[in-house]
Amino acid sequence: MTRHLTLVCLLLAVALPGAADEPPETVQTLLEAKALETDSNFELLDYLIEEGRDALPADQRQTALDQLVVGLKADVEITPEEQQAAAMAAAGAGLAQLFGGSDGAEFGGVAQDATWQIWNGWVDSAFVLQRAGYTAESTAFFAKCVEVFPYSDLRGRCAIGLALGDPQGAYDRVMALTEAVDNETKKAVLPLLGELSGAEGFPDELRGQAVTRLTEFTTGMQKATFGSAACRGLVATGDPRAVPTLQKLSSGMMNTEFYSCARSGLLLTFNDRSVVPLLEKDLGGGMFSAVTPADRLRAAALLMRAGEASGFAFAETELTKKQKKGLSKFMQPDSEDVDIRPALVTALVRAGGDDAVRVLKTAMASVEKGSWLETWIAVGLLELGDTSEIALAKAALGNPEWAFTTVRIATALAKNGDYSGIPALGSLYDSAARGVEPDWGQAALAYLAGEGAAYDSSEKAKRARLIRLRHQIASALADIDQPDSVPILTGVLDDAEPAVRASAAYALSRMSTPEAAPGLVAALGTDYGTFEGRSRNPAVHAHVVRGAVAHHADSDGWGLVASTARLNPAPSVRFLSLCADGPTDSPAGDPAT
Repeated sequence: MTRHLTLVCLLLAVALPGAADEPPETVQTLLEAKALETDSNFELLDYLIEEGRDALPADQRQTALDQLVVGLKADVEITPEEQQAAAMAAAGAGLAQLFGGSDGAEFGGVAQDATWQIWNGWVDSAFVLQRAGYTAESTAFFAKCVEVFPYSDLRGRCAIGLALGDPQGAYDRVMALTEAVDNETKKAVLPLLGELSGAEGFPDELRGQAVTRLTEFTTGMQKATFGSAACRGLVATGDPRAVPTLQKLSSGMMNTEFYSCARSGLLLTFNDRSVVPLLEKDLGGGMFSAVTPADRLRAAALLMRAGEASGFAFAETELTKKQKKGLSKFMQPDSEDVDIRPALVTALVRAGGDDAVRVLKTAMASVEKGSWLETWIAVGLLELGDTSEIALAKAALGNPEWAFTTVRIATALAKNGDYSGIPALGSLYDSAARGVEPDWGQAALAYLAGEGAAYDSSEKAKRARLIRLRHQIASALADIDQPDSVPILTGVLDDAEPAVRASAAYALSRMSTPEAAPGLVAALGTDYGTFEGRSRNPAVHAHVVRGAVAHHADSDGWGLVASTARLNPAPSVRFLSLCADGPTDSPAGDPAT
């Protein structure tokens, strides 16, 4: 069944007798009705302070902001029931986001889901409020976010927001959470303490105290439980006083679980080259070594990111070895039979630069012809701007075993002016929407094991992979930004998952091709479900209108989008559309000149 019923109902409503006799709605009539106090839409708030700051006369703009802030204040007064719901969401954040761990990073970049985008919009708006002088309101929101938001990256941003608004108060609040009774809260808050104290302009004395507090969790009985979280916090401070502790955690048989965090932080954050020999030692391994293939992969990736020749040399040696034997679904990721070469290709692409291109081109001469790895290397070269193997990448489009690879191939081709991957993305979406999961094949399983992840064959994991794949397809179509992407994305608006439908709407909003306008109209008539009891519709619909203003305001398509938005049930969406057309009424309600 189609999910574009909202638009149909609205069009029927305006056709009812008497509708034509009512005066047209204006910015002023919405303000006089105080409609925005009960529809505090972060997208409208952000619009009025950012690109739409000159869309209204100063007095109307201020009235609108004040009404939106009233709604925001109501939102930050979180109830005990909401706290419990948010805590449950935090406990299952990996599932809620449908991304996470090595499995979530497989086969290319991952677009955040629509729920994250909506929560991230609230955080964006809180920063905008802070810059606009609404310090108390933004601080209250940031405090709520730090304590209950289910996404760790957003909590980190909110910690920085607290630091900017009230450094001492933020420090006291977060420091108090380090005394929490339950271990999970402590683990979550220690990295936040580091991000808070690492914020620009944070008082040096308080930062030093934070380093001291974090160091306490890396010693004694607390180390085993909280050491990893404290290590991340120490790195986030960016404070040289954290270096001695990180150096201790970077070596020694009792610190193996902290190596990755400590060595990465020392090398990339503090430019401490003393860890280079330690990382180079990890490149060895062997039958009687405790170093696993995943350890060698991490060491090589880190060395390459730091521009060290030893990392690229290791990658070249591994990639030119003979094909290792296949991997079964039951093989452990730390087995010496694991083939880390696919993951090394990804690490090379992330490192970038001439050395990465050179190693990948050298590897092409050694890998098995017709293998997934050969295609993976060809795609990596394309992503780095080298088109020498573009024909090989194109030939692999649509391979049923290479679903996530297809997304990456189509995007890489488009970056080089070739849009032949769009039909393959459409076919791939149709299969994923029907619940048909690809047979991942031996190469894909090897990739997971090389990243240190085990294959999960459960129905829950299968569903998560298929949803993640549909998210990625929507994001890739927006990146490609061609007319042929629009019909596919419009079809994704009918996806069974509300969050995937929202991802399609966000994707359409990013597109500048004029043909996207009908898709934006369809997105305004789509229902995106609820999250934590709140309808996603006002936020997503307002985002669609903002996208239309940004990319289509000077085209014929804007009129169609605007007329549809004027019929939206949410006052904030109608208000945004009216603002985008410029001031049409004065505070007194008379036509503006």
